Amino acid sequence: MVISEILGQQSKMSPATPSGEDVALVTVLVHTTKVFSAQAAEILGKQGFTLDEWMVLDTIQHSDGSSMSQISAATGCSGASLTRTVDKLVTGALAYREASQMDRRKVEVFLSNRGAEVHRQLSNHLLHLESSVDNLISHSGLDREALVRFLRALHNPDHLLTGLDG
Repeated sequence: MVISEILGQQSKMSPATPSGEDVALVTVLVHTTKVFSAQAAEILGKQGFTLDEWMVLDTIQHSDGSSMSQISAATGCSGASLTRTVDKLVTGALAYREASQMDRRKVEVFLSNRGAEVHRQLSNHLLHLESSVDNLISHSGLDREALVRFLRALHNPDHLLTGLDG
């Protein structure tokens, strides 16, 4: 599905939503996130993975040797759900756990060679979706790096709360 179809789905999800300046930014972000997440989940599901499994695998790929708390902060997965997800990756030989060299009470999660290959394959499956987004960004005149910085700032609750104080 291309980005224009995703945007079409978004408008179908909220036909009563006004256009232009009347739309709350939060509403647009929530609807867009749901539609985009559903699309990514569909692509990953065809490969036998959930969105949470992808997020954890991607986090470990970018920060090998992550603690469970670091993975939780990066993915939004926590508690039993995160443990089940990491267990599934370990059972599938995509990741492995080791005691931390700094603090033997903590466990760090590493990507296996097989996990790196699966990550590459899944990234390729998501490439069409990423390309569609990049195309939309470039045609809208937005700066990709600035948009990524903005979205990362939204990911950090501390940045959101500071806006409420001032």
